[in-house]
Amino acid sequence: MTFCWLCRRFLTCIGRSQVCQMLVVLAVYLTGSCPWLHSMINQHLQQAPQLDIGSCQFLDAQSISHLSKIRTLERLNLYRLLVEKGSLIKVLSVSPNLRHLNLGASRIPESGLDSVMEVIGSNCKRLISLDLWRCRLTEEGLNEIADNCPELQELDVGWW
Repeated sequence: MTFCWLCRRFLTCIGRSQVCQMLVVLAVYLTGSCPWLHSMINQHLQQAPQLDIGSCQFLDAQSISHLSKIRTLERLNLYRLLVEKGSLIKVLSVSPNLRHLNLGASRIPESGLDSVMEVIGSNCKRLISLDLWRCRLTEEGLNEIADNCPELQELDVGWW
C-alpha cells in the first residue's frame, strides 16, 4: 500500500463527510507522484486558505498551475519545489489574499524570478512574509517587492 493511496483514500472519505468544507490547512508530503491531487482540489479544496506542499518533489507544472483554482489562499508553502514560472504566475495572479509565501529553495529558473516578483508586487499586496531563501533574487526583483508590498514584515533572502 503506498502513501498516495492511503492519503487519497483518507481525503476521499472526509470529502464524502463534508469535512473538507471546513478544512483550514492541507499539508501534503509526497515522496512519489500523486495524480489525485488535481481532483481533490476540484472537488473539495477550493476554499482552503492554507496549503503546504513543500518538498513534494514529484509535482509537475500542471499540478502547480492547478492550484490557481484555490482562490482563498492566505498561506502557500512551495519550499524546495521545481516551479515553472508560468504555473507560479498563474497561481499568484489569483491570490490577492496571500499573506505568507514560502518559495525558499524553490528551483525557479533565474530568468523567471523577476517576473514572479513583479506579479507578487502587483497582485499580493497583503503579503506579510516572503521566504526567498536560496532564490537568486536580483535587485529589480527586490525593488518590486519593496515598492509594492507595504505590509511585508519578514523577508528571507539568505544565500542571495
